[in-house]
Amino acid sequence: MVAGVLAGAAALAMLTGGGAGNVPAGTYWQRVHAQFAPPSAFIASPAVTYDMERVPAAAGIVVEQSTDASGTRITARLTGLNPRRAYGMDVHTGTCGSTPGSAGSRYRDAGSPAGPAGRMPLDFTTDAKGGATVTAWRGWNFRPGGAGSVVIHPTRHGEGDRAACFAVPFGPVAGPSVR
Repeated sequence: MVAGVLAGAAALAMLTGGGAGNVPAGTYWQRVHAQFAPPSAFIASPAVTYDMERVPAAAGIVVEQSTDASGTRITARLTGLNPRRAYGMDVHTGTCGSTPGSAGSRYRDAGSPAGPAGRMPLDFTTDAKGGATVTAWRGWNFRPGGAGSVVIHPTRHGEGDRAACFAVPFGPVAGPSVR
């Protein structure tokens, strides 16, 4: 029982900023990770693959978010994907579900002009082992409850079908740059 309580407290600390080292006041920091599984998997995962040819089951994903009054930085690390392949990935408004459309539309910053500046594109190309790391920064923060997942597309710029989805509890920081 005590071990379970301690593990739960450690997980909560990771989501609220503890565990990131010296996280300054006013900064939201988190790191979440999972392995992809199909929606019909016996044990559900927050990372869902809809296309196991492009995003195989058991491929891994880690998403880190660091947000303060100056903006938001997202870093994603992926493993176990197809080698030397280009993918598109961006933040969506909903969370993952049994169908690709569950994640809703792409997140758009209300104060930015239409186009890439108003969204958080995370396009990447995998290496020879099927891994990739991508980082994006924008000078704005997510609206409370406005962003709920990252969606992987089979081509760059978030075009094409939705191959996979990872539910991420993106958080905002109160202040003038929250839009």
